Amino acid sequence: MDVRIKPIVNFVAEWFELTPRQLASKTRKREILEPRQMAIWLAVKYTRMSKVAIGANIGGKDHATVLHSVRVVDNLLDTDKFYSRSFNEMYGEFKKKVLPQISTYVAKDDYSLGLFNAKTLQQKTDVIKREYEKRLVGIYMHSVKMLKNLQKDISEDNVMEGFRKTKITKELQKSIVKLRDYKMLQL
Repeated sequence: MDVRIKPIVNFVAEWFELTPRQLASKTRKREILEPRQMAIWLAVKYTRMSKVAIGANIGGKDHATVLHSVRVVDNLLDTDKFYSRSFNEMYGEFKKKVLPQISTYVAKDDYSLGLFNAKTLQQKTDVIKREYEKRLVGIYMHSVKMLKNLQKDISEDNVMEGFRKTKITKELQKSIVKLRDYKMLQL
């Protein structure tokens, strides 16, 4: 079981006088199902784990079961006063006893713990890449515009000698080609 979710499962199991194994079992008995749903709700709220990972760590459930559990707990909190009262009592103790323990996992960067999520890492990488590409395209477009304006100014300048004019124009064209090549390599 993942170190980020183990304290949650242990606390909820202990609170309802169950074992962690019972909590993660496949049974759908109400006295086990409701605490499991609460544990899932807490795990979704207080860990950065995916719903698939949470479900896998709490009885091998899939992400749909995790989503359903969160909806059930939210619905019961809104509609059932007795459920809400008992949940809030458990939640208060959870905040005192377990939250400080798991907040160290949540607050620290996952990389320092060696517990990074590949999907999250890929998302962060994609955001950085998109920002880099936007900047690169902006620089490229600005450079091409400047070079074309310079090329236009040089071609319109009648004072320049023909040799010097052609040499500068060729250099400008090479620069534009290099910029285009660079842009294609980076994107």
